[in-house]
Amino acid sequence: MNASNLAHAGLALGVQIITALIAVAFGADLFVGALMGALLAVGFYLGREVAQAERRAGGAPWWIGFDFRLWSEDALLDLICPAVACAAACGIAFIVSRI
Repeated sequence: MNASNLAHAGLALGVQIITALIAVAFGADLFVGALMGALLAVGFYLGREVAQAERRAGGAPWWIGFDFRLWSEDALLDLICPAVACAAACGIAFIVSRI
């Protein structure tokens, strides 16, 4: 694990919080807003890592970027760290919204 993995988790949390605040401002439940933010943030990092894997592998066949065996450990952590951070924030939002 390195600093970029933690930075990606922090940026994902920032996107999640901003998205959740916008969703709540438009009347959504806090948990729903947090879930929307998590899907946006983790989806961004998934797309980023898939694109990098496709570039390294040459691009053929079309699904080569989804072959996680070709991903480096750093690339896997660049996806896992934001996913774990956003899932934890969703859990906290779920608990807070039910109180």
